[in-house]
Amino acid sequence: MNPVDLEFLLKTCLEKDDVNRFVRTITGNGGIFAPVSIWRPRWKIMAPTFSPRILEQFVEIFAEQSDVLSRRLAAQSDGAPLSAWPLISAYTLDSVCGKYGVALTLMQNAECKT
Repeated sequence: MNPVDLEFLLKTCLEKDDVNRFVRTITGNGGIFAPVSIWRPRWKIMAPTFSPRILEQFVEIFAEQSDVLSRRLAAQSDGAPLSAWPLISAYTLDSVCGKYGVALTLMQNAECKT
């Protein structure tokens, strides 16, 4: 097989299925739901950030923030509809900033609506 043809085939067959395209219409082109033309360049830049050595440095803060998140979700477990997006966004910012010594405590803020 011709390497140029193989490269073309692999690059054009990496698009995600209909479920992911549906989710993309709701969440936008962020992260794993972006089309290949968007995520491939970002992946090349971000891949070193997700090495096991780097991620090990976040385990403690992930555990702490996960505990806060689970307490917040448990407090909302009355069966009413829940919008988890604000809490997940707050969790992400609290986790990343907490690793670098910045305590945002967004999930503990009453303004963080669910």
